[in-house]
Amino acid sequence: MKKEIMEDLSETFFGATDEERLGIEHKEIMLSKEQIKKNIKYYEDAMRNAAKEMRFEDAAKFRDHLRHYKDLEILEDRPL
Repeated sequence: MKKEIMEDLSETFFGATDEERLGIEHKEIMLSKEQIKKNIKYYEDAMRNAAKEMRFEDAAKFRDHLRHYKDLEILEDRPL
């Protein structure tokens, strides 16, 4: 019961269950630098457009995705 509630809350606040997010994150690790940069550009544009249209909840979601890809970009660029 407790796990179901936590999954419901997770889905409500983050739009996906833990399992779905982990699957997505695992796939994203395999992205090339070029694809990460394309995703950053996409989410920057989407965030700005949503804000212009006063869709602030959508803009915040796009911002969160943008931060994720920027973090991936930083990880890609760091020396081993």
